[in-house]
Amino acid sequence: MRRRSRKQHLQANINITPLVDVMLVLLIVFMICAPMMRSGVDISLPKTKSKSMKTPPNSVTVSMDKKGDLFLDDLPVNNKSLVHKLSLMHKKNVSINCLVCADAKLNYQRILSLLTLINSAGIQSVSLVSENKR
Repeated sequence: MRRRSRKQHLQANINITPLVDVMLVLLIVFMICAPMMRSGVDISLPKTKSKSMKTPPNSVTVSMDKKGDLFLDDLPVNNKSLVHKLSLMHKKNVSINCLVCADAKLNYQRILSLLTLINSAGIQSVSLVSENKR
């Protein structure tokens, strides 16, 4: 039987090179995919020269895209369910504010009908959202 000399110690090292390689690949994948996973509704807001305002507390966002589809906080809804959900929110919090994001190319009549739906849910505080000109 052989005995090991003091110079020959058994070393147990973990090779972290594969781990670093996997982490770098995942980082690159997330860097590429992150811009594609943006949330929200695809709307081109009207441009104005107004100053930026703070988003009021207790606010809910209602959006209408250029096809006229409605979204409540980025979730698609129809007219009936929009009124129902907004009225439930209004019952829970009377001071709720509704932010309306509508595409710039929409007909004025479509926006007025959206405001009528919001008003029929009992919400009185409505703000129209625009984009600042640069």
